[in-house]
Amino acid sequence: MYDLLERPGLAALDPLAELEFAVDELAEVDHRAGTGHERRTRLMRLQRLQHRIDAERLRLVEAVDRSGDALAAGAVNTKAWLHHECGLAKGAAGRDVRTARRLEDFPAWTAAFAAGAVSRGHVDILVKAATAERVEHFAANEELLLAKARQFGPDDFARVMSRACEVIDTDRGADDARDQIQRRRLHLSTTMDGMGILDGIFDPESTLVLNTALEHFIALDPNQPGETRSIAQRRADAAVSMARYALATSAPDTTKNRHGRPNVIICTDLERLTADKHDLVTAIRDEVRPAARLSTETLLRLTCDAGISRVLTAGPSEILDVGRTTRTIPPALWRGLVARDGTCTNNGCDAPLWACEAHHIKHWAHGGETNLANLTLKCRRHHRLEHEGNGHDPPRE
Repeated sequence: MYDLLERPGLAALDPLAELEFAVDELAEVDHRAGTGHERRTRLMRLQRLQHRIDAERLRLVEAVDRSGDALAAGAVNTKAWLHHECGLAKGAAGRDVRTARRLEDFPAWTAAFAAGAVSRGHVDILVKAATAERVEHFAANEELLLAKARQFGPDDFARVMSRACEVIDTDRGADDARDQIQRRRLHLSTTMDGMGILDGIFDPESTLVLNTALEHFIALDPNQPGETRSIAQRRADAAVSMARYALATSAPDTTKNRHGRPNVIICTDLERLTADKHDLVTAIRDEVRPAARLSTETLLRLTCDAGISRVLTAGPSEILDVGRTTRTIPPALWRGLVARDGTCTNNGCDAPLWACEAHHIKHWAHGGETNLANLTLKCRRHHRLEHEGNGHDPPRE
């Protein structure tokens, strides 16, 4: 194709070649020049052309799919060919094939799409809703749906289609609900540096419950003056708070103490027991099985108030003794701390008690004592800022 473009006179024989020439010329345009009206008009024209080009591309996808061209080229199907040869993601390739096939049932929509009267977003909403059970109903009302698409943007049109699906489905509502529930999933994977990636899909009812819970916990932890947390970061903090609340209120705890606190295993050679106790934190291995690696400051925060298990070894690997789990902050001391502080001691923070942790003002690894005078309550966020942050709010008077 590009060799042909270099030969004068051939471009006019190929509409795609003409289009490529036009795009090359467009690339030379200085879009910063001109007035704001001119730029907006140019962008609107270009967007309309994008819809028209996408419509033609889907017509070509349908032709390739129907003729078996992808199979002739050695691909298992058209989706695989689009993925490998056109560089589309698998999901996008699959959507293109499904959309191209379904548009055959909607000739008026195909024409409107080719003319740029509706967007790919409108088309995707129609195709997603036009399942095998509904396609006849939608095809019979194609012009009405097309008029609504011209009237509304994709978001509002999606609500129109949702209502149309409810009307058509009637008795299938329970079946659809069961199908949605069957699709539910949740994945939590860990990256090489210990970060967690959460991905999932939930049925509408569960989505409403989760959103309501997240909004509640976000409201419990508002941004303080000077904070720069984004809404996505606040939502992530709220999700962790939900988990911590569940651990604090319902998870089993064999020590009959506060729930959900970390348990730290100290592995040290028997010969090192004579070392200065203030250096004990250096003996804690900076990893949490199976994968997450922790910084020294993170370890200091976790061990402010954690379950401690001792593992004595002879050399680096031979285990001599696994001691009975003990708590850095005993229950009686915790109760006294709660009675004195009540909540997080940072200015303006009224985090609930279940979200708080005991913080050593002078860490025990640095010689600090575990007594009421050297302890203060911190919510998890302020505790993290105290150890790993760039600064922290002044303590409450």
